[in-house]
Amino acid sequence: MDKNPELLMIFMGGYTKYALQHKSDFNKDQANVAGLKAMIDKYTNDTARKKDSAMEKLIKMDKDGKLEDWTKTDFLKS
Repeated sequence: MDKNPELLMIFMGGYTKYALQHKSDFNKDQANVAGLKAMIDKYTNDTARKKDSAMEKLIKMDKDGKLEDWTKTDFLKS
């Protein structure tokens, strides 16, 4: 997020949207996934963004179906 600081707000928005929609069955890992997917969508569709290798890595993990597992194991270590 250093190269594209607006992505922090996008993450927070995706996380919050998930939290509001899942009040009775809130899952922190799923909320993190929702936030990350919101960031990926914004990064992918924004033509004014700066290239960011960390975001490219997240996009690849998402395409490979590994994003959810990564959030459970390594997300907070990053």
